[in-house]
Amino acid sequence: MGSNRYGRLGIGEIGGSAEGSFLSQNLPKKIFDGGIVSIAASSTAGYLLGEDGSLWAFGSKEYGQLGEHKVSDRHFPVRIVESDVVEISAFESHVVFVKNDGSLWGMGRNHRGQLGNNLHQEISYPIQIFTSNVKSAKVGTEHTLVLKQDGSLITFGSNVSGQLATGRTIWTEKSII
Repeated sequence: MGSNRYGRLGIGEIGGSAEGSFLSQNLPKKIFDGGIVSIAASSTAGYLLGEDGSLWAFGSKEYGQLGEHKVSDRHFPVRIVESDVVEISAFESHVVFVKNDGSLWGMGRNHRGQLGNNLHQEISYPIQIFTSNVKSAKVGTEHTLVLKQDGSLITFGSNVSGQLATGRTIWTEKSII
């Protein structure tokens, strides 16, 4: 329920008409009958983790955060990853997810390096950030925090407010804490 701008509530008809599916809702609407084990939401999109490890997304595609090359926003959940996802984290315009092999993947806005590479451009499909040993990952406004299996913390993205805990405040940085 709430604002459905960009279709971020995911209540449109799957494979059906978009008519009326961008209207705000003041009562709860069911998206799935079951099988969802975790959720994440940004200001423009929503993400669902299925019990089978599938990752679903809906809402704004403006920065590629839905993980597909679709031209328009999605007003219903679309499967982005078939299986093996165990954790998702989203904020504003980028999302990261951990797979059961310990790999870390991400997509969306990347202008501050928040997807952990030096491309500094939007990524509209899932890219691998780490191949293994990731325990958990969380995203903030324009940054990402990665907890590795050995207990080390890796941070990357914007550090303009010191959110990467490096002792400096610069636009883009990657560090190991």
